[in-house]
Amino acid sequence: MAEWPPSAGRGVGTPAVSHDGQSIARLWQLPGGDVDILRLTRLDDGTTETIQTDAVGNPNDWMPDGSALIIQRDGLRVLDLTTGQSRQIAHRDLMDALASAKVSPDGEWVVWEDDWTIRIAHASGGAVRSLIESGHSAGPVWSPDGRYLLYANDQSGSLDLWAVRVTGGAAQGPPVRLLSDVGAVRSLVATPSGDLLQVRLGNRSEVLTVGFDPSTLALTGEPRSIAGWPSRGGSWSPDGSLLAYVTRKPIQGDPPDGGPWRAALRRLPDGEDQILDLGDSYGRFYPQTPKWSPDGRRVVFADPDRGLYMRDVITDEGSWIFRVDRAEHEGFHAIGWMPDGERVIYAHSTGGSGLWPTSEHD
Repeated sequence: MAEWPPSAGRGVGTPAVSHDGQSIARLWQLPGGDVDILRLTRLDDGTTETIQTDAVGNPNDWMPDGSALIIQRDGLRVLDLTTGQSRQIAHRDLMDALASAKVSPDGEWVVWEDDWTIRIAHASGGAVRSLIESGHSAGPVWSPDGRYLLYANDQSGSLDLWAVRVTGGAAQGPPVRLLSDVGAVRSLVATPSGDLLQVRLGNRSEVLTVGFDPSTLALTGEPRSIAGWPSRGGSWSPDGSLLAYVTRKPIQGDPPDGGPWRAALRRLPDGEDQILDLGDSYGRFYPQTPKWSPDGRRVVFADPDRGLYMRDVITDEGSWIFRVDRAEHEGFHAIGWMPDGERVIYAHSTGGSGLWPTSEHD
């Protein structure tokens, strides 16, 4: 197991994992709380270095080729990891809004929400454009192929789900309203093929799925609730056939209005819920997002009180592969897998980040 960080201080915010799963970038606060550094860890050998840069900021996303980071520092900047130099692409202090900043799949464009307006800029710099100005917009998400954006907007009088084609950093044609009156949208996710959408509604703690035709930006069915009970953390398998999530759907012995949060699987589009027996009376989970292995065979659920539970969806067998100590692993969560599928990447505030081999059981 590779474990970093510096010997003193604590991690700040959520680490950013490179698209190839080989590196982690994280803001680190040194003792005293007045000095922050940006640290980069190579997960293949566990080496850690402090990035020597003209701008230290919270890492938001990686460029797809791993050459640069999108960071928050007096606005939005692109940090070149080879030279340590940064260039600013948004000149306002958008620290709150920049949580939604996302790089397009081809690495050309960065989109984010600023004061209820969706803005876009080229990753190399230049003019910041307002992509969606009508009404109040939130939560922009790129499609898997980068051809369109999904977002929430209230221009019709209710908060609706919209899609718009994007070419060369500009909207192509008018936006298309997909769903009406969806309430507060917490997250929008498309399957790897882009033909099924997942919508999480914050005011209902509910995960919905609906068919979608990317070529016409049209829905192909009615949205359906996963489990029919409060559900969170929905995560697609790489081929889009399975959804891992946590739910309050009751099982035998629970009150009729729902049980505690539990790990679950659903085969799409028409499968039944499978509430997972974790070997300890159907384990209770805080609603963290499950993480799939690259081959889609295994999925890891993280519980800050207990550790990492891994399920093999082929054999339908599972086990706890890592147990946490709350005193040593404050803020524990899983953040991804290594490309070889043999190690899970995790993070915690008091100890940094690390890897845990999936073949090691307690």
